[in-house]
Amino acid sequence: MDDFKPQPAAAPPKPPLGPPIRSAKSRKLQFSLRSMLIATAAFAVVAAVVGLIGHDVVELATLLVILCMLPVAVGTLAVYCRGERRTFFGGAVAGLLLLLPFADSAYRGWFGGLIPSIVLEVAAIAVGGFTARYVRRFAAARGWDRESDAG
Repeated sequence: MDDFKPQPAAAPPKPPLGPPIRSAKSRKLQFSLRSMLIATAAFAVVAAVVGLIGHDVVELATLLVILCMLPVAVGTLAVYCRGERRTFFGGAVAGLLLLLPFADSAYRGWFGGLIPSIVLEVAAIAVGGFTARYVRRFAAARGWDRESDAG
């Protein structure tokens, strides 16, 4: 009986693991095969249209949409918004009006093409809008926006 050595006790069984915990961030990165195939088909259709009608025609159409529709949308927002948003979009319209003399230059490629023209237009919206917004705050802080009672 000298050969008998006590065996260590068996470890208690571990509880079963539940489903893996997924954060909301990992859910955003998931995609389905269907959405990937739809995006691929849409890209193929756009590439075929560009190949059939030419790159210059597609660039002109895109530029006209951007130069015509974006100012109309910003102007509509300037009319129908209230308060600080109305001031912002009013200033954005002023910034876009300053770009009108350069509309022809944008198509001729003097700004480097379509993408720089879009960037220039968005920058004009931002600069004009934020300038108008901060001028309004400046005037309100000094009481210049109130009508005088002496009258």
